[in-house]
Amino acid sequence: MNFPLPLATDPTGLSVVLKGYAWWTMLPLALGLAWAIVKLYKRESEPYSAAGRRLRVLRASAVVLLVILLSQPVLHRVIASYQAPLVIVLRDRSSSMRVKDAHDPLERRVRTAITLGLLDRKLRDANAEIAAQTLVSAQNLIESAAAGARQAQQLLQESTVNVSAARERAKGACEALATGASRIQAGAKQLGDLPAGGKELAPNCTALAELAERLRKDLGEVVLDAADAAVRLQEKARAVAALGEELAKSAAAARQLQDRADRALGESDKAEVKAALAKLAEMDRAAVASAMLDGKAAEAASGKVEFVQYGFDTDLRELASGKDKREPDHTRSDTDLATPLLRIAERHAQDSVAAVVICSDGRHTSGPSPEDAARVLAARGIVVHTLGVGSPDAPPDICVAKLDGALSVFMEETIRLTAHIKIAGMKGKSCTLALMRGDKPIQQRELKLGDDGWLHENFEFPADKAGPNVFTASIKPLPGEVMTDNNSAEALVDVAGDRLKVLLVDELPRWETRYVASLLRRERKMTLDERWLLSGENLGARPKALPEDEKALEEFEVVVLGDVPSERLSDADQKRLVKYVSDRGGFLVLIAGPKSMPQAYLSGPIADLLPVRQQAGEAVAAPFTSAEASERIRVKLDPAGASHEIVRILRDPALNEQVWPALPELHWVARPAFAKPGATPLLVTDDARKDVVVATQNFGAGRVLYVGTDGTWNWRYKVADRVHAFFWSQAVRWGTSNRLIGGPRLKAGCDRRQVRPGDRIEVLARPRDAEGKPAADATLVAELTAGDQPQRVTLQFVPDSGGLYRGYLQNLPAGVHNITVKVESPGFEGIQQEIQVIAREAVGQEGIELSRDTARLSALAKVGGGSYYDILESPTLFAQLAGQGRERTSESSYEVWASYPALLLVVLILGIEWILRKRMGLA
Repeated sequence: MNFPLPLATDPTGLSVVLKGYAWWTMLPLALGLAWAIVKLYKRESEPYSAAGRRLRVLRASAVVLLVILLSQPVLHRVIASYQAPLVIVLRDRSSSMRVKDAHDPLERRVRTAITLGLLDRKLRDANAEIAAQTLVSAQNLIESAAAGARQAQQLLQESTVNVSAARERAKGACEALATGASRIQAGAKQLGDLPAGGKELAPNCTALAELAERLRKDLGEVVLDAADAAVRLQEKARAVAALGEELAKSAAAARQLQDRADRALGESDKAEVKAALAKLAEMDRAAVASAMLDGKAAEAASGKVEFVQYGFDTDLRELASGKDKREPDHTRSDTDLATPLLRIAERHAQDSVAAVVICSDGRHTSGPSPEDAARVLAARGIVVHTLGVGSPDAPPDICVAKLDGALSVFMEETIRLTAHIKIAGMKGKSCTLALMRGDKPIQQRELKLGDDGWLHENFEFPADKAGPNVFTASIKPLPGEVMTDNNSAEALVDVAGDRLKVLLVDELPRWETRYVASLLRRERKMTLDERWLLSGENLGARPKALPEDEKALEEFEVVVLGDVPSERLSDADQKRLVKYVSDRGGFLVLIAGPKSMPQAYLSGPIADLLPVRQQAGEAVAAPFTSAEASERIRVKLDPAGASHEIVRILRDPALNEQVWPALPELHWVARPAFAKPGATPLLVTDDARKDVVVATQNFGAGRVLYVGTDGTWNWRYKVADRVHAFFWSQAVRWGTSNRLIGGPRLKAGCDRRQVRPGDRIEVLARPRDAEGKPAADATLVAELTAGDQPQRVTLQFVPDSGGLYRGYLQNLPAGVHNITVKVESPGFEGIQQEIQVIAREAVGQEGIELSRDTARLSALAKVGGGSYYDILESPTLFAQLAGQGRERTSESSYEVWASYPALLLVVLILGIEWILRKRMGLA
């Protein structure tokens, strides 16, 4: 048993505990033994006077110490400590955070300057704000009272046995009304003390306080066991709710009074006010956030919160002491609110994180759903709070968001480009929109800017320069713009000077393939090889579906395969087609038919090329079949491919979406058909089944287009040839936009012609020797000269690819670059090909929408179990987080009785006593 000594009274200090015999038995024993020893040895040592007394004391001390040690004394220490909550702060470092919100209302700028400490708080009369806060707290109480009255009513409606529970709810509602009435009266007094405006509002608040008191009395007088109690409670609940609505109006009026007072302060001629507002005008959103988090918010935490801070744009970036280790460049035009949260879940999986605070303007422009990421943290007990930075109103800005059009055209065709321009706060101003090719102007036009919204300016001009053409649409910065980096956009269009070779194969000249062949024959940029396997004039000698010479097949840029029976395409031919697409980088078009395509190729070598399958998930579908004779099928855009250039008939997205269901019906569609993973459905049936009608798929180095109907020619009806011709022309352009270009000895290309800075690009090349055969042992290099970051890579031969070489250039810097592909082998002197690419940071939604997305931040906090705060309210948030700390105690024990120091002390006392006896001449 433990027997603490009486002196051990401090629960968090040092105490002594006897684990052996009780102190009240051992202490008298020790004193008795000590007295006995002194008496016993007194006669022996008395002749030695002082030395004898010391001898008796030493022997008595040894006996007392031994008795105490037999009681097993233990020193027990309890230490109290404070455990600060771990809070992770994520600071948005994307480009939108460099926006300066000088367009904010004057009253908000005054409040911001005061909160940041730029302006003395004493200059501001905040009584109206205090009154508004008082009325809001009263409103919350009134709403609580209304809820209590409704709960009491519901309990009585359910059963008469709930009278006691209903009485408790009604009692709580009455108490809330009483407290609310007193707070309303306090708010009325505060308003009455205001020099202007408040005196008119104060009587109204006084009347509301009197009404709250009357409602409290009326509610308390309701006899709950009466027959009409539920009806009367319902009436009172409605009256209390109406009171809450009136209070909300009064609180809003008080806030307007405060706005008026703050506006008057901002308009004053005081030098300190003008200086503070001028300094604030030079601060962007990131600076405001840093000033709040490193200053006022940190003060509110009072050292009772442990902070770990990160910067983020599309991923986490380390921060040190609240400041970036390197100057924030804000170059990323995307913000991903989800990935940083998921990274936090990974990095701090073993830590006890109390909360995550996201400080951002709320613009989420890339990555997965941030709400889902917040739910992941909430499931681990980590609360997610959000701090909103920036103005909820769009600042003055004009943004050239995008310049788009066909990726490739042919010589003498028309290049069509559209500049998409977002306007905010520029009504009545004029600007000049210029379209340039390189440094040469193409077109220029004056724009008169109107209401906030979008402008779509179209450009059309002939393709008169073969090769890659880089176009730039730009607007000179206007006075008052908050961001100028978004005033231009670029597009790269390949103008092909050579003719495309197209192979079209079908069993019969069906209407579908006949119209496609006619369209391709009309194009001067193409040469067409038509093969009708059962045409009348070829009944005696049926043509082969594919050229027998493998090299001849590789000469075709496009292969169109119709409703060809599988026996006409052997497994070897099908494998040649797979190799043609994957290795050569060819473009394969598959046009469905009721006999063979695609049902005859679901299990052959071509099956991998098909972008569709017959199963949705694990469900087993019926075989592909035709529609009923009476069925008429309309199509619509699939959301996944709605912006794809093949189906972008009209430039306006909303109008383009309306066009497709309005086209003439199709009489046959291969169904059921579901898109494979990795494929992109463009058109689906406009019915509940949503079978895929048109889909695309990248396969190896090439591309595949699947058309699941033989009736696109019906789209010519009424709208003439426009939709049908545009659809197929755009399909050919898309399918061949990544083709290798060049001369007979060397063709080269890239997987993409427009990338983002820092991305890598794949370079492909196909050299041929003097006899036109693939060169499998050549040395190919790709060189990129980009300022002080030149790159040179050796392309590697791809086995079984028909002479294809592949290599990668890494981390392309921003700008327009020429990639030179050379063959450094004997017999290839002077053989090279240039490819032009653009590495440019896309404007993204951040450069378009510059206002704070309060709705996104509020939703993110809600699913994360936290709250949304304005950045000016961050001290309130951090003060609350500081209150989440916990007091912890730690204990330690030291067993004195079993310790070496205690044993040494006994030995030391006995040793001194023995030495002293010897010096005295005693035995």
